[in-house]
Amino acid sequence: METAVEQKKVERILMISSDRGMFDATKAIHNRMADYGTLVSELHIIVFAQKSLHLQDTQIGTNVWAYPTNSVSRWAYVRDALAIA
Repeated sequence: METAVEQKKVERILMISSDRGMFDATKAIHNRMADYGTLVSELHIIVFAQKSLHLQDTQIGTNVWAYPTNSVSRWAYVRDALAIA
């Protein structure tokens, strides 16, 4: 009998986060998201971030991607996240 960890799920997950550390490969969150990717077929993460940070879409793992909202202000985070989704 296989456990959930042994058998790869065929799920595509869309996640929203405020942790901009996932764009930095030296941060623990970056590695943790890559590990989460082993449990699903695809993991897409929308990250609340202001445009002034100059973040770009990043592939964290073979099936994990992070997309910054690049919002003009934090008041636009939700609107910009919906536009990406």
